[in-house]
Amino acid sequence: ADGLLGGGEEVTPPLLVRATWVLQDVLVPSTLLVFLLFWLLVFPYSRSVDELTCQVHGANWLAMVADMLLAGSPHRPMHLYNALIYALAFLFWTGIHYAAKLTNDDGDRFIYETLDWNGNAMGAAITAVWVVFGAVPLLSILLWWLKYIQTVLKGGKTKYDEWMQQCWKQQGPK
Repeated sequence: ADGLLGGGEEVTPPLLVRATWVLQDVLVPSTLLVFLLFWLLVFPYSRSVDELTCQVHGANWLAMVADMLLAGSPHRPMHLYNALIYALAFLFWTGIHYAAKLTNDDGDRFIYETLDWNGNAMGAAITAVWVVFGAVPLLSILLWWLKYIQTVLKGGKTKYDEWMQQCWKQQGPK
């Protein structure tokens, strides 16, 4: 099929729709990444779990997945670059945080111990490369498959596609 709607031309969605789409492309894989990295690498299992920790490192991801599935907006593999830019920006920030001698709540010069550029620079570099070139693409593809399965189960169209189809009928191509 040609174009977004199979009509030969693409309809450009409004700026707010595109901005929401980009934010969702960033937030859904990023909140999943935070959830996994926190519980696998950061959380000290010697202490009890409180509600705030569960909210910040889990419930927010569930809310984002629910939003992705209920909102009907597409999640496409070609938009992986949005999540990669966010991951690179965060890693760049960890470098600034270290270089500026900022500290976390415990007085350490790192945000997360796994990204300690002073005490374990090699480990931090390995973690950074793994996150950017491994975890972010894998999680984005996993989420794309989830969205793809939902789309197939619903007959092949997302709410976004239906909305664009309606715009096409009302306004024609731009």
